[in-house]
Amino acid sequence: MLTKLTLSIDDKVTEKAKMYARKHNVSLSRMVENYLNSLSNEGEYQQQDICISQGVHELRGMYKTSRKVDADRVKTKRLKKKYDV
Repeated sequence: MLTKLTLSIDDKVTEKAKMYARKHNVSLSRMVENYLNSLSNEGEYQQQDICISQGVHELRGMYKTSRKVDADRVKTKRLKKKYDV
């Protein structure tokens, strides 16, 4: 099942991503999906059959937040919710 998602992304980033997608014959949606999948499988995506391009890796971390995020706490919370603990 596919879900439509609306994102707000800087124009310059969007244009660079679109050019990269065209150049590598991949859809922007597929690039975003692969990136998000890599986040949910932190560290495991390299062992799976998921292709994360260098361009997507370059986009990682472009959004900066004013608050400090504890990645381990967020991951633990997500896993507890997933497994209903």
